[in-house]
Amino acid sequence: MDLHVFLRPLRYTAVATVLAGATGCATHAGHETALKPEFGPAMRRAHYYSNRQYGSESQFNPLSTILNNGYDQVRTAPDRRVFAFDYGSGAEGSLNSILRAGALLRGYGTSNWIRYELLPFSGKAGGGGQWWPNYQLHLFAGGTTYVRLMAWYEQRGFNHPRLAAAATKYAGALLNEMMENTPYRKGTVDGMTDLLIFDPAAILLWNSDKVQRFVGTRIEFTEWPGQPSLSMPGATLENTFQTTMVRARIPRTSNYRVFTTMGGSYMGGLSRRAGDSTWVSLGLGSDARSNSVVDSLTGRKTVELLGNFGIFVDKGGSLLWSAVFTSGYDAAATLNIYPGVIRFGRSQLAPGWWTQYLPQQREMRFGVTTSWGVGVGRNPIP
Repeated sequence: MDLHVFLRPLRYTAVATVLAGATGCATHAGHETALKPEFGPAMRRAHYYSNRQYGSESQFNPLSTILNNGYDQVRTAPDRRVFAFDYGSGAEGSLNSILRAGALLRGYGTSNWIRYELLPFSGKAGGGGQWWPNYQLHLFAGGTTYVRLMAWYEQRGFNHPRLAAAATKYAGALLNEMMENTPYRKGTVDGMTDLLIFDPAAILLWNSDKVQRFVGTRIEFTEWPGQPSLSMPGATLENTFQTTMVRARIPRTSNYRVFTTMGGSYMGGLSRRAGDSTWVSLGLGSDARSNSVVDSLTGRKTVELLGNFGIFVDKGGSLLWSAVFTSGYDAAATLNIYPGVIRFGRSQLAPGWWTQYLPQQREMRFGVTTSWGVGVGRNPIP
């Protein structure tokens, strides 16, 4: 039997299952625009990354992707002095998560691994339910990162865009695990599951043009990332996060859509049309304030969630500005204004801006960013 014939229905089943869990929307909800290309680079440009020169999409590139993915969890930590991190221990822990996979699995217990990490057989209580971010963030959201990177490399004439996208995507995932594995130099089951199972699975699954078309023609599927900034004093890395946005039509209306976000914030809400391609979205949900360890031997974690809400304004899926209330470890409110929104007089200079209110210190943290999605800022807490 042809292996591709056998795997094809499994691909569609996996994507449909994740879509149902992540969006709760019927698969017939699609774009209202004219027919778009079916396959290949033109399809990816139409549905995933259009190289818009304004908003969050103008800052999308391999560097900003690695920073936002790799340092996503840093925003939930009290210490964000990026040059003081123990990268050696983090790299050793991540490498051992791969090389010592068998030993880690035996120590953790295969049944516990299946229950907590691999299949939906547990809840959040006691550090369970780790399978949920594995599917939602690594397999599903990680897919849009890979496809958008592929489109970025294609549109700039790279000879092997799929290989370049896979390497970039995995580099971000590896850095993310390094940030989480610093205390665990012998590796963790969570890191092993991400690096050996779900991160490669995302690349393999979403490498299919048919899978990309299946998803892209049914929902709007993009990323609304942070604007990473090296802030002084203290050389802290601020405003890093990777948020995936999913939006779908509501039957019998063209002016409203349902949307959800995952990653940097977990929200669900409603988008209303404010122009031909401009949307205003209001969402309610939660954000991770911390990822505490519930088992010091295995590194098994749980997440502390705080309620939040947000306002988002985008044009064609490229985020123009957002205001999120309660985000990360210490920010009561975070405002991001992306390039192209605020201009200096009649000049073409229109950088990105961001600011955060810190209620405990009654201070403001802020920064300015470039079109490459990175910038500099001021942090009153060195």
